[in-house]
Amino acid sequence: VCGSGAIELIEVADLLGSLADKSRVVAEPAGSAIRYRLLETIRQFAAERLAETGQDEAAALAAVHCDYFLRVAEAASQHLTGPDQGTWFARLDADQLNLWRAAEYAARSPDGTARVLRFGCALRRYWGSRPRESEVFALLASVLKRPEASADPALFTVALSTATFMGHTNDLEAARRFGEQAVEAARELGDERLLIEALAPQASSYYFLRQFKQGYALGQEAVARARQLGDDVLLGSALMALLMTSYVLDPEGSGPLYAEATACVGRSGDQLISYHLHNNAGVQALLMGDMPAARAHLEQAIQGGQTIGEDPGVVSINLGWVRRAENDPAGSRATFEVALRIARRTGQRYVLAYACLGLACLAGDLGDWHSAAVLHGAAQAFLDRIGDPWQEPEEGYRKSSVAKIRAQFGDDQFEPAFAEGMALGFDDAIETALG
Repeated sequence: VCGSGAIELIEVADLLGSLADKSRVVAEPAGSAIRYRLLETIRQFAAERLAETGQDEAAALAAVHCDYFLRVAEAASQHLTGPDQGTWFARLDADQLNLWRAAEYAARSPDGTARVLRFGCALRRYWGSRPRESEVFALLASVLKRPEASADPALFTVALSTATFMGHTNDLEAARRFGEQAVEAARELGDERLLIEALAPQASSYYFLRQFKQGYALGQEAVARARQLGDDVLLGSALMALLMTSYVLDPEGSGPLYAEATACVGRSGDQLISYHLHNNAGVQALLMGDMPAARAHLEQAIQGGQTIGEDPGVVSINLGWVRRAENDPAGSRATFEVALRIARRTGQRYVLAYACLGLACLAGDLGDWHSAAVLHGAAQAFLDRIGDPWQEPEEGYRKSSVAKIRAQFGDDQFEPAFAEGMALGFDDAIETALG
């Protein structure tokens, strides 16, 4: 990036070393390598000097930076589906702000549409496993509306599928619309891989929309096509999407599908899909009342997620419900609080809603009717900002808890307390939930 303009490439290392010697740049060990960074005051000073050079020079440097990190993203994308995921996710973590800054620059550039789509497609798995889904979804959604976005039909189709995936916890209706476009575009192109990649996230969209039959049909098609291709990565993803609705419509038939999915990820080394498979299987065991199996799957999900740096917020919520069912209110509360603190740091509204709901139900279990009603209101407000319906088993837990609170507390007291929770701001809602 710096070896451009008046600076020769060969000069960069010596100049950087000189800046480190003068304490203008900080050199830090990073595994077997050295990374360099600026102190915030120096960074601000350097940004001011760069701005003084004029817009053209600053823009040229930003463009070089963008192109470099697009190459990094596309090189990494080849390694994000196999056994080296953890290593490559960690490499991308080290440059997460560089990658995001580069994608933002591309979005602001008059000719940057294709580059934004390439960033989204290359980093789909990485950004989908890190708390940037809402930002990535907003970025892609705005760019996909541009007339030039469809100039490369294959890239456009993959980007639509990526937006569908990112929209599941942000804007379900928009995700569904992008998914419909992706499936239609892939069918027109006649590309089997693109079609499977479009069908799987759209099947998941229908699951979250509680349109299970539609999701099941698309999931079956994705699995059938992936089996014919013999690609374990594609088949593992398709099976995961099918299992979401299969657990609802055909619980007995889900066992062989889960075994097949587990075998797929065992062959491919796809730890990210394995993480999701264990989490979803844990939820299914929870719904079936098999708490030992639910705990085992969820703890395995957390353990596997640690190898790829996966945020455990969603799994912590599911584990919180298991501990509640096991009559461990202290353990349940601690687990929900872990999820809530993670979500406060990452801004994941989906996790905020479900963690807050868990704490609301626990307050109701303890007979703290006012706190329970307030927290139910706060949880509903968090979910309303996404536009999602409550999923099972949480919808059942919520209804039971609210009915109990209304019966004991009275509607005349429940409604104002619930409204109080609905009206809480972001920080106040979290502080109330954490006591």
